[in-house]
Parts: sequence; structure tokens; C-alpha cells
Amino acid sequence: MDPIVKETATGITLSIHALPDSSRSEIVGVHDGKLKVKIAAKSIDGKANKALVTFLATYFSVSKSAVTLIRGERSRDKVIAITGDPRLLTTKLRTFNADQDT
Repeated sequence: MDPIVKETATGITLSIHALPDSSRSEIVGVHDGKLKVKIAAKSIDGKANKALVTFLATYFSVSKSAVTLIRGERSRDKVIAITGDPRLLTTKLRTFNADQDT
């Protein structure tokens, strides 16, 4: 499995490199072994972290309460836990990888 994704007993964890203050929120690739995610919110008062959680919840089709910031509250490099079926969550991420390869 990719080093950016780790299966856990309750779902997966993702290593993320966040780019706040972007024109839109989207996954754009891999940076230094982390999933590179643009966030359309400024990194002021936790707004970018909240926007990241909302974006990932929508992307993985889970509730916002299923997405938890584990580490990196004040850093661009973050670890996020997503609760759910690990196979379904990693399949969704593989769909992104397939889109990037075409």
C-alpha cells in the first residue's frame, strides 16, 4: 500500500501536504510522500483545517465527524484519520491515482 495511506482498525490515515489559500479545494498529486491537497481557505484561525476536513469528507463520501486531524494543526504537513471501510476509502483514492495517470 502507498506510504501516504495506512489502514487502521477503524479506517485509514492519510499523510497530507496542504496548500491553503488556493483558488479551489482539490487533490493535485503527491509531494514528498504526502498527498498534496489545495485548500480554498486561508490558514487563519483554523479555517484551512476546517475546510480540509470538509473537503475530505465530501471526497470520500463520509460525514465530517468521520474525518479527524490527528497531527499538524499548525503545519502544512498533516495526518488525517478517516473512519470507514478501509477498502472503500483506498479504492476512492486509487480512483484519483488512475485519473492522474491518464
